[in-house]
Amino acid sequence: MYLEDYDIPVGFVDQFEDGTCGVYALAHLMNLLGSPAYIEDAELHTNFRSKSDSFKKHFTVYDTIFNFNWTKTKILSGYGVKEKGMISAVQKLGWKPTPFKTLSEMEAQEFIDEKLRMKSPILLKVNYSKTLNDDGHWFVCGGIHKDKYIIIDSEPIASNKGILSLYSWEELYRRNTWYNDEGKYFQFQAIGVESNSKISLMPKLFEYLGILQKNLTLQYWWGLYLADLVDIFGTKDKINNPYSAEDFFKKYSGIIKENISYWIEKVETKSLIQELNNYRVVAVAYNMSFEKERLEEVLVGFTTALIGTLFFYQ
Repeated sequence: MYLEDYDIPVGFVDQFEDGTCGVYALAHLMNLLGSPAYIEDAELHTNFRSKSDSFKKHFTVYDTIFNFNWTKTKILSGYGVKEKGMISAVQKLGWKPTPFKTLSEMEAQEFIDEKLRMKSPILLKVNYSKTLNDDGHWFVCGGIHKDKYIIIDSEPIASNKGILSLYSWEELYRRNTWYNDEGKYFQFQAIGVESNSKISLMPKLFEYLGILQKNLTLQYWWGLYLADLVDIFGTKDKINNPYSAEDFFKKYSGIIKENISYWIEKVETKSLIQELNNYRVVAVAYNMSFEKERLEEVLVGFTTALIGTLFFYQ
């Protein structure tokens, strides 16, 4: 089952189709910055072009017969997400992109470290292949911890790592190795993203990295939990008399569980506890809060969302 087949925000997931890495990189970036991401919207934002669209645009019978290699190259290089499309997508979301390209390892590391200190995620375009040049592969760098970079990669097969993983600089360097007729060389291509998002996972990403790696349900459905919580808690810039998500779940999780168990007999206790905990993890990870005067409204809204999620799974 793929989330793109449903009107559901994506979590931190693998891509379902070759050439969609840029679409998923944008979606993962949006998750980091507290903005629920739908694959269809990410495709529109990035001006994504599928293989079939590229084929329709570049294929002609004449060129296929007399310029086969040229036609093949145009079709294969014409799908996916280009740098211009990624920059445009960031701007459409109201954020500030900072494109950066260098052949210097030192400049590359300085750029990435500076952006991460600012809690700004980075879109990286690397060479997917380990032995030859290709059209590139997009993924996200979302943090650094003890000289290890947190990478979110929708197609991590080439690196033998998971979707969320830690890279040393040496490993990241190898992913930025490109090839030409004279051999291999280092080239760093990135887009730093500064946002005005009211909530962000960036400050706590490493703290929750292990949880996400172990809890694949949470990893996969992260976007669904985030979307519900943003709707219920809100993301106001300034909150008078704030009530934190952490305090909310500490005080009311037991009451919510009892009420749902009482009114809905078919709900499995194990699933209820798991889903309640997943919502709590996401809310606390973004340090969400709401005005205390809205407590009753939030209780009703959250209980309703939790029931909906439970029925969706069952």
